[in-house]
Amino acid sequence: NGIQFNLGTDSGLRHSFIDRNVVNGQTYFYAVVAYDRGLVARNPDGTVLTEPNGATRGLSPSLTTAVIKNDVAGNIVVDVNTAMVTPRAPAAGYVPPELGTLIAETVGSGSVTVDITSPAVIRQNATYELAFTNPSVWQIDPNVGYRLTNLTTGTVLDEGVISGGIREIPPLEGFVVDIRTDTEVAVIDTTIRFVGDGGTFLPAVRPASASPAVSSRFVPLPADFEIHFTEAIADTSMRLAFGMLEIPTPFYISNLTTGKRQNFILLEDNPELRNGSYDHGELIVIVSGETPDVEPVLQAGRWKSNWTIRLIPPDPQLEPDTPVIPPSPGTSLRFRTTKPFQTGDRVTFTLQPPSFSQEKAVDDLDEIFVVPNPYVATSVFEPANTFRAGRGERRIYFMNLPRECTIRIYTITGQLVQTLHHDSTGDDGQLAWDLVSRDGMNIAYGIYLFHVEAPGVGNHIGRFAVIK
Repeated sequence: NGIQFNLGTDSGLRHSFIDRNVVNGQTYFYAVVAYDRGLVARNPDGTVLTEPNGATRGLSPSLTTAVIKNDVAGNIVVDVNTAMVTPRAPAAGYVPPELGTLIAETVGSGSVTVDITSPAVIRQNATYELAFTNPSVWQIDPNVGYRLTNLTTGTVLDEGVISGGIREIPPLEGFVVDIRTDTEVAVIDTTIRFVGDGGTFLPAVRPASASPAVSSRFVPLPADFEIHFTEAIADTSMRLAFGMLEIPTPFYISNLTTGKRQNFILLEDNPELRNGSYDHGELIVIVSGETPDVEPVLQAGRWKSNWTIRLIPPDPQLEPDTPVIPPSPGTSLRFRTTKPFQTGDRVTFTLQPPSFSQEKAVDDLDEIFVVPNPYVATSVFEPANTFRAGRGERRIYFMNLPRECTIRIYTITGQLVQTLHHDSTGDDGQLAWDLVSRDGMNIAYGIYLFHVEAPGVGNHIGRFAVIK
């Protein structure tokens, strides 16, 4: 079949990658390269154009370089597209960075997540704000503007437009922000539900575009609603067209997004129920003015239709044994809609940088260990031998060490073999040893004791084995 190419899938532009399947102390290489998809030549009718030998005519995919090589001295050399990384265990007492607070004051139904990528550059006591702007009067444009600001310094870190509903802000101050916004306004069917006794009627909520009588005026109003059923008359439908009536209703509609009552009209579109009063089964239409901030009016037809609600009774043919029971007074019907982020929506958050805990450091002393243990001839941590003679460097690691400590290694009889000193940052709690004694000799196989002395923290004693 010839050469095959896996071109992956379009998951949007990403600025970070977390590899969770790694071993501390082992070196890994990562490359980020650009590629083109190539070209498949086609005939005028759209079929694939082939060469006389049957091969597909066109250009193969190509990509930029990713170079990893050893020089003559055994040093590893990488190009600009490649990174060499050696993960390590944190020091005893290390408290990792974390998201402090995240407060979303949003109408939009999207999501914002903050992931820490560079703990060392997280700023202390910094507060950030992600603010959104929607260019549509009705706040329904899927191309939402955003601005990320460090409120502590007043610096605008990034701003732009979210296209396709996804935007990942690249790492700027040690974190990335992933934004997901809905690109359309639609009723979420799973949220349509009665609160209380809804009787045997089935609620149907649809966009007003599905009703021919009002479809030409349709605008999807990005809001959530609740219809409250009452025992007495609670509201009156609007008269917004000739032939339409103002009808008192035993319910009223709340706009849960604005906290205000919502205007509506009634369409007596069922001849059997046309009597000038409201009956369950008739069409309720949520309406707005020409813009969201004005009232709908009859003159010049300055109003818009948004959503329709109909309570459907049991079908006597399909459900002959089901009684017709309307919603009880005090019951409400709720539904929600998907919404792009809107002007005024904002998310504020804080981050806690890495810190050191003395109490945790004392507790973490019990977590100090040697790897591999036992050491059997070799280990995965050892670098490749670039020379033709000799076995190359041997290596074990002491893990979860305090930031500052002294490690003394003894034979089982108490003879001092080597003394190691560890002085590092809080995110580095490991130290390599090449299994060479203080006399410059490779150690013999056997069992060894080690003593870790950390000033101000405590002591730890352990053992490890070296097997031939």
